[in-house]
Amino acid sequence: YCPSRSAVIGFRSQAVYLEFIKLWNIGVYFSL
Repeated sequence: YCPSRSAVIGFRSQAVYLEFIKLWNIGVYFSL
């Protein structure tokens, strides 16, 4: 177990989550 590896995985999942929210907001914006 490596804390830094876990942190990298957490950071990646957070980046993917933020990207998903951004795309979702764009989709909602254009659907209005």
